[in-house]
Order: sequence, then structure tokens, then C-alpha cells
Amino acid sequence: MVLVSIVGISTVAFGQAVADTGQLPEVTFWGSYYALAAMGVVLTQAALIAGLLIQRERRQRAERALRRGQSDLQASYVRIRDLGGRLLNAQEAERARIARELHDDIGQQLCLLAIDLTALRGSTRAPAKELLYFSYVTLATLGYGDVVPLTDGVRSLAVLESLCGTIYMAILVARLIGLHLSQTGSPR
Repeated sequence: MVLVSIVGISTVAFGQAVADTGQLPEVTFWGSYYALAAMGVVLTQAALIAGLLIQRERRQRAERALRRGQSDLQASYVRIRDLGGRLLNAQEAERARIARELHDDIGQQLCLLAIDLTALRGSTRAPAKELLYFSYVTLATLGYGDVVPLTDGVRSLAVLESLCGTIYMAILVARLIGLHLSQTGSPR
């Protein structure tokens, strides 16, 4: 706006001087001053426009960086939430495992105490049902809960019976897999 008014004033003054004298006016100090001032205003406006363009580009870069940062933060939040859930599941599984072990251990100790109390009362002979149950629990490797062997000889027989049960199950599973593969064709 300033440039237009300065250029307009100098154009009017130049046109009036030509109309009055019929010749080109002489360049004076003030005339060159108007030209320099107009050029200064044009350069200042160009510098301001360039500054605004540079500022706009920086702002756009900052906005893009902010969007990237927000998306990274969101992805990190999702990852942390997933890891937290997995940690809680692992803790719960560990608590359940410890509770099972404590339950089994306390149950075995209570059974041993009950058997010892029975032995103290004078009843040292076990009925056939208890022996059959003990044999089944040992063979199936379910653990001892109700009946516990007291002497070394019986403990050795319990270990031998447990090993036989494990080997029997391994052989049975291997045989069943072999029969299945022979009927469906080997995947080799």
C-alpha cells in the first residue's frame, strides 16, 4: 500500500513536470530519494514475505513431527497395555501354580499326620481298599494325597510301580501314534 502511494506521487509529479515544461525533468536529490524509498519498501516486503514462507514451512514440519510423535506415543501406549495384560496373566498363572503346590504339599502332610495318628491308635494294618487306591494313584502318577508309604521297602515298590506306569503310558502313546501314521500315510 505504501509502495503504491509513493509510486503514484512520483508518477504524478513526473507527469506534471513534463506537461509544464515540455521536457524531461531533471533528476534531483528528492526524486532519487523517492526511488530509493520505493525500492527499500519493495525489498522489505519481499523479505517479510520470504520470512513468512520460511515460518510456514517450519510450522508445517513441526506439525508433521508432532503427528508422528503422537502416533508413536499411541503405538507405545498400545504396546504397554498389551505387555501389562500379559504380565498380569503370567502373575495369575504363577499364583495358581504356587497355590496348587501348596495345596498338594499341605494335603500330603495332613494325610501323613492322619496315617501316623491311625498308627498310634494301634491300627497298623491297611485295608485292601486303601492299598488298591494307593496302587492306582502311584500307577497314574497323580501324587500321594491320602495314603503315604511309611517304610523304605514300600517306598521302593511305589517308585518301581510309578516308573512302570510312566513307561507303560509312553509305550501306549507311541503305539497309538504309530498305528495312526501307518493308516493315514507318513508325513515324510
